[in-house]
Amino acid sequence: MQVDALAATRGQRLLAIDYGERFLGVAVSDIMWHISTPLFPIDSKSCNAFQALGLLIDQHACGGIVVGYPMNMNGSEGPACERVKEFCLKLKKFFPTLPIGLFDERLSTVAAERNMIEADISRKKRKQKVDSLAASYILQGTLDYLRNHVPEVAVAAATSE
Repeated sequence: MQVDALAATRGQRLLAIDYGERFLGVAVSDIMWHISTPLFPIDSKSCNAFQALGLLIDQHACGGIVVGYPMNMNGSEGPACERVKEFCLKLKKFFPTLPIGLFDERLSTVAAERNMIEADISRKKRKQKVDSLAASYILQGTLDYLRNHVPEVAVAAATSE
């Protein structure tokens, strides 16, 4: 998708966001871009979401942001895509020096929910964790894409192993 610009941030962590009207699921990568780790969801109704994101970006020394892009199953863009685009414009205002990429998030929430059901996690705990686990799926997909499709990232990954 639109994450190739993030390749320039190699050696820095990436922050992933699963955008929702109420909650922002958040995950962070390791600096080698092998593993994504879900963090806690941000309740955008009870706090300044951009301030909370800024703290996470500083705390984890993130060099770029990837946002899940909720395309329809047939590949078309719906109203949710427009909301994500608007959110990304706001992100760019708050974090003008960070590259922001979009990654297809189709079925990330479904996969997160399914894995938690298989792990026998209670419905209450699933509701608390699904957004950030979905962000982790989005980020892992981005990391895998960057390692396999962007030449300088693939070369760096091969030489570091």
